[in-house]
Amino acid sequence: MNKIQALEMLNQFIERQAIEEELPELLNKFDQMTDNDFSECTSKGDVYHKVNCWSKPKTKRKPSAKTTQVYYKLNKHAIDKVTDKAYGIITGCNNLHGKNYRTFIQWIPQSQCKEIDKQIYIPAWIVSTEGIWDYIDKESKVNL
Repeated sequence: MNKIQALEMLNQFIERQAIEEELPELLNKFDQMTDNDFSECTSKGDVYHKVNCWSKPKTKRKPSAKTTQVYYKLNKHAIDKVTDKAYGIITGCNNLHGKNYRTFIQWIPQSQCKEIDKQIYIPAWIVSTEGIWDYIDKESKVNL
């Protein structure tokens, strides 16, 4: 069955069942359908149910363009502690003396950092979320 025959059968079904209030929605769906959608239909009811239950097929998303990530160079004097998994930057202290003295260390995972020419570069998103702008060289940034 082709699309024109399907439209005739759909109109006959709608007239017979007295469901004209559904007509605009059904015609909108019908316009988007192809001849292949009606190939299996044999009766007026089949056409109506095919159009009524039809939904627009989902399109596959296009792969997004590869984005570049910005890295900032970490100042060498900013690194206070180094472990196997992270670099430690002292970001402040509590200004107390004796046994109550505490330093605040911000840990940056080494897996997120890049080492280029014996310099350590930190992703811009870590710098902005952790607020460690004072410990990087803002002029030397690299796009990777």
